[in-house]
Amino acid sequence: MIQRAFKDLDVKQIYASYKCENTQSKRVLEKLGFKYYAQLENKNYLGETFSEIAMILEK
Repeated sequence: MIQRAFKDLDVKQIYASYKCENTQSKRVLEKLGFKYYAQLENKNYLGETFSEIAMILEK
């Protein structure tokens, strides 16, 4: 899917995020080539605040 986005759809950047405590998701994104972009504060559907890390993959 990533290859198709870059080649066929001419996407320049793909962003993904994970909750800070989810180290397995972090590792998956790193294996795909994503790099750290920013730390964000977000709210879930209950209004609870949590931290997440945004990652970026560039063409």
